[in-house]
Amino acid sequence: MSRRRRDKRILFVILGAFVAVFLFTFLTQKFKGSEDTEAASLAGFDPGYIISDYQMSNYNSMSEAEIQNFLKQKGNCNDTRTYLASYYTNYSYHIKDGHFVCLADETFGDGTAYGDSAPGGASAAHIIWQAAQDYKINPQVLIVLLQKEQGLITDSWPNDRQYKTATGYGCPDTAPCSSQYYGFKNQVRKAAALFRTVLDGGWTNYPLGNNYIQYNPDADCGGGVVNIRSLATSALYRYTPYQPNAGALAAGYGTAHCGAYGNRNFYLYFEDWFGGITSEYIEKLGRTIPDGKYQITSKKYNNRSFDIYGGIRSEMNSERVILYQTKENSASNQTFMVKYNDASGYYMIYNEDSGLYLDLENGSLVINKKNGDCGQKWNIKRENKLGYYMLVSACDGKSLVSLSENEIGIRNSAVDNDGVWKFFEVSPETHELEDGTYQILTVLSDKMAIDIKGGVVRGMESGEINLWNKKSPNGTIANQLFDVEYDSETGFYKIKNHSTGLLLDVYNGNVENGTKVIVWRENGGCNQRWMIKKIEGDYEIVSACTGKALDVPKNNAVVGQSLIIYNRQGSKNQKWNFEPISEEKVDLEKNTYTIAVSEDRNMVLDVSGGVNKNLKYGELIMYKKKIMNNANQTFKFKKSGIDSGYFIYNPESNLYLDVYNGGVDNGSRVILWQYNGGCNQRWYLERTMDGYYQITSACSKKVLDVDSGRIDSLAPVIIYGNHSGSNQKWLFTEIKD
Repeated sequence: MSRRRRDKRILFVILGAFVAVFLFTFLTQKFKGSEDTEAASLAGFDPGYIISDYQMSNYNSMSEAEIQNFLKQKGNCNDTRTYLASYYTNYSYHIKDGHFVCLADETFGDGTAYGDSAPGGASAAHIIWQAAQDYKINPQVLIVLLQKEQGLITDSWPNDRQYKTATGYGCPDTAPCSSQYYGFKNQVRKAAALFRTVLDGGWTNYPLGNNYIQYNPDADCGGGVVNIRSLATSALYRYTPYQPNAGALAAGYGTAHCGAYGNRNFYLYFEDWFGGITSEYIEKLGRTIPDGKYQITSKKYNNRSFDIYGGIRSEMNSERVILYQTKENSASNQTFMVKYNDASGYYMIYNEDSGLYLDLENGSLVINKKNGDCGQKWNIKRENKLGYYMLVSACDGKSLVSLSENEIGIRNSAVDNDGVWKFFEVSPETHELEDGTYQILTVLSDKMAIDIKGGVVRGMESGEINLWNKKSPNGTIANQLFDVEYDSETGFYKIKNHSTGLLLDVYNGNVENGTKVIVWRENGGCNQRWMIKKIEGDYEIVSACTGKALDVPKNNAVVGQSLIIYNRQGSKNQKWNFEPISEEKVDLEKNTYTIAVSEDRNMVLDVSGGVNKNLKYGELIMYKKKIMNNANQTFKFKKSGIDSGYFIYNPESNLYLDVYNGGVDNGSRVILWQYNGGCNQRWYLERTMDGYYQITSACSKKVLDVDSGRIDSLAPVIIYGNHSGSNQKWLFTEIKD
């Protein structure tokens, strides 16, 4: 879905010459707002740094009461020119007690445009404040967005269409707005969610670094390369994908040829109303990695890590920190505790054994006793690639860089990966689940497993996941088999469906609570990487993007339940058991089975004419599966005792699957015969990638096959060369007593 935003309000159609003259004066007054005031200077406008991550994330910048007061201050809520509504019959207006109701006095319900039709609805101030709290977005950003998109903050007589598309969400430049996003509350929350997605490292079409950005929706107007240096700026370009040209910058709040004004006006309103944009060199980014013990390794010199020169010694006060050959046993002089301080908004990084903190001293990196100065406070800023970060000083915003293979220094910005670092967690919790193939069961019920809805097919590229009844390892469980692989490059796990190779994935890279989890082809994103944490014998599965946990909504472990991500709570609906699947686990001798062909699970192996204990011989055919009186469709398995093969027999007649007359040619019939122990009665079972079995004759190495692919009643059963067709794959379904 395109989410390009419109920069200008759509002007109303003016009817009649007299009305046109009247409306010129009127509309000038209606839309003038800040344009009639002296605009903030655009001399400091930087298209690559429109706003800092800290400012966009500063969700406690205003209380709900302060938001309400601001809306009251900016909006005229006593416009009595109600006769104006009669000129615009295509629009609806909320008029009460002889005046228009403006934004500050309006109420909104879920899915409604505005007003009295929503009894018990919420005020605009509450909706803005709640979205700010839920998505950790500065309410000032949302206020500015409402103004620059629809002028709602200062408009004294807003209409229904302005409210329906209040933030311009779902309004591309090349098509009408999408009605599924209509409604003031919906618009505000969708916008906040989009900003949070980008700030948390989710998808954006304008990532950090150099991007070509147009000046206008018309490509003929040109554009230029912009070095985007904050995720918040990237979020603004994902929302409004144009930069102002020189003419637009010179015009203040005005217009210019080939101009685009959304991001320019965002900057101006923020400057005018909230005191301006914070310098990138003093921004606070908030929490970007979990607290823990890490080795910090250079991306440029990928085998060299932070190291305390000379090692740990008694009564240390200060020492240089250098780059040195990474030690795989996580030596104490190469491990550092990383802890976020909520009060300051920065990380502090210290060596546990010495008790000394990373510190800047005359441009060099050292460890010192704790002093609380800015030299010991750090932003850990996510680089564009998953798992890599920049270490930025709280003093001046300069980055730690590798000056050589041994020396660490500080500079304004990273060059050629010299300021990009990998944090390898060395806590025992990091890699505590062995790589392997598992069924993943919710702690809420040991009978419910993670499952790909509708099963798996070759070539599939995506699928929904949900909970489903746990399947027996002896049956077709391809949609419940997941390979868990620790990814040492990122320090997270990949959870991959065994048959399709599709990865557990947070849908669309979204970060909000309630986002569904699916399977998708591998893309390298953090939405496909997971922490797996052991908690009192169970496990949490936590998204690498957001720190939110895989969750069974409302503790409702029922067949078909979708799975989501949600804030970590340590509750049972966020805990999982990994049950390993291996060949040793398959114990076919314990049970009785029907054997169905994969192409049609209702067609099973059948002894023609029925069975009894006196039967000496039986023809093997395909027949429709029976529910009752199915003794001629039931089979058991017995290990051969000679090799890994099995004998397969009908328990009612005690006759065994047998290749007639020991045949080894394609098309040799398979029958039932008295036990003789020969290779023509011995079969090897091999699990296929899509979860079925192939049944291979020990004599000829040819496989059990429905003759000519005839999947119908009375079709004969033969052996044939393996071509992996659906008439050569079999499903064992356990018969319950």
